[in-house]
Amino acid sequence: MPGIRGTGIPQEKIYGAIVEQSPVGISVRDRNGNLVLCNPSWAGIWEKSPDDIRRLLARKRDSLHMDEGDTYLGDHRDSVASIYRRGGDLTLQPLHIDTLGKWIQQRFYGIAGEDGRNEYVVVLTEDITEKKKAEAIEKALRESTLAYHRLVQNLPVAAYTTDSAGMCVSVNPAMVQMFEEESEDSLRAKPAFQRYRNPADRIQFMDKLKTTGELQGYEVELVTAFGRTFQAAVSATATFDEHGGIAQIDGIIRDVSTEKALEEEILKNQKLESIGLLAGGIAHDFNNIMAAVIGNISLARMYSQGMDRVLEKLENAEKASIRASELTKQLLTFARGGKPVKKPCDLRSALREAASFAATGSRLAVRFRLAEDLKPAFADVSQIGQVIGNLVLNSIQASPDGGEIEISAENTRLAPGNRYSLEPDEYILIRISDDGPGIPQSLHGRIFDPYFTTKSSGSGLGLAMTYSIIRNHGGSITLESSSEKGTVFSIHLPASTDTIRSSVHSSGVSRSGRGRVLVMDDEIAVREVVAEILEAHGYSTDTSPDGLSAVDMYRSALLENKPYRVVITDITVPGGMGGVEAAQRILRIDPTARMIVASGYSNNAAMAQYREHGFVDYLVKPFRMDDLLRAVAGAVEL
Repeated sequence: MPGIRGTGIPQEKIYGAIVEQSPVGISVRDRNGNLVLCNPSWAGIWEKSPDDIRRLLARKRDSLHMDEGDTYLGDHRDSVASIYRRGGDLTLQPLHIDTLGKWIQQRFYGIAGEDGRNEYVVVLTEDITEKKKAEAIEKALRESTLAYHRLVQNLPVAAYTTDSAGMCVSVNPAMVQMFEEESEDSLRAKPAFQRYRNPADRIQFMDKLKTTGELQGYEVELVTAFGRTFQAAVSATATFDEHGGIAQIDGIIRDVSTEKALEEEILKNQKLESIGLLAGGIAHDFNNIMAAVIGNISLARMYSQGMDRVLEKLENAEKASIRASELTKQLLTFARGGKPVKKPCDLRSALREAASFAATGSRLAVRFRLAEDLKPAFADVSQIGQVIGNLVLNSIQASPDGGEIEISAENTRLAPGNRYSLEPDEYILIRISDDGPGIPQSLHGRIFDPYFTTKSSGSGLGLAMTYSIIRNHGGSITLESSSEKGTVFSIHLPASTDTIRSSVHSSGVSRSGRGRVLVMDDEIAVREVVAEILEAHGYSTDTSPDGLSAVDMYRSALLENKPYRVVITDITVPGGMGGVEAAQRILRIDPTARMIVASGYSNNAAMAQYREHGFVDYLVKPFRMDDLLRAVAGAVEL
């Protein structure tokens, strides 16, 4: 065996040592993907034990098959398979291995046999996790330095650095403006103690800073170049020299009144965001539970035909459950102004139901004047119900001794350049008028502001949320009111040119159907009840707990020539692939796939724009049996 030139050592021994000691993971596989060789670095990267390696070396396949172990390759699987079949080389972009929490870089080399066909594939795998972390840290540091400089220069508050003598060595434009100086040079020309209205405050400030090294919000009166005094809050950090003296001070100066207002606003926003996070979790979990409850009630009603008293109680239970689910929708809209899931809807019934419910128990009489030929509105009926409920509640609170409210709706068309700044088109005009004390003209410009309220117990969010909902619908809301004539809110909502989709029951469409349906949901109770409803109406079903298995099941069904006619997917799968990604993968396998998205979190963009994400329909959890059957039947008939 030839040796390495000048050493006499066999090449095989040298190369073997290189492979064995290489920090790069080296593995060799044959054309069918069977592992032939691997070094310790490869085993370490993939966290394989000696027993794992022995099993992999013993496994023999007579054809190439990309299995679950190759899913980390994602969209590169076909390219890698090509190297095994035809040879060549391929370097992949860094890949993240979710199961290991690692970043790797891989390169594939094909090695041809004597017959010219590709015989083996050498795979070089490098663990670049630490490199990625270092790059991220370095990038963050660079961005942080640039962001800090931009931040200081653009801060709406004064920022400065002073030396040991109290002279400014660095200031930002806001500080020049705050102290009414001509330039940064004129600001730097005066020592810091001259900025204090009372020189003793400067001495106290320095004593505290020397003791603590840092001060936050130190309140003091400062004076500008023109002698104007103002209350300020100084936050500063000291840098000390080797003798313990202050060598440098970095700080910011803010107007106290502005700061207090800002702190209050931040606190409110933080509370609202916390409510939003809580609302999202409640909506998903609660509506999953209610989907199972309502589904089982629907099955119980179906199995109780002829038992009138039982049916009556089940129907009442279903209505109460649906009403309970509406609470989560209201919470979501309150917390985040949720995206509307718009569709053609009948406003006549929505207005009556929402207003009557809001006025229950009050002394307010509600009258309706709704046009017989009222067009459907393109709206989220649940959110519009919240709007009506808020406005009716506003009237009730304004007239605790009772009164009358009239709700009217009619078709209208807005011309170009209308005073509502809306696109010229067909709209539904809704008016909610009461005979209460009215709203003073001086407050008209503020009633839609967040947190503005004239009530001692009000949050100031009801009308702000109402305004947000209407604007998100592409509509407008205006106010007419005076102290003597009551209040009139006018709402314009886009009319729909489409007809309202009827339920299976009311439209006469057959409840029964045929074909295979795949149901993907992380909640087993939801999967089981949906499957049972569909099977009770002639469909055959399979279920999946996550998107990844749903994709595999869909692919297998196609290969077996037993395709699914409809796939129903949940959006959110904690710790797994959700419905949106699963839908994208299924559409790559079968562009004609018909999928319905279902979620208890209607704020998700996939629900609001479901067609843009590849779905043919949607179901908002909890849904009635008729809604489920209507959606599946509609998808089958496409």
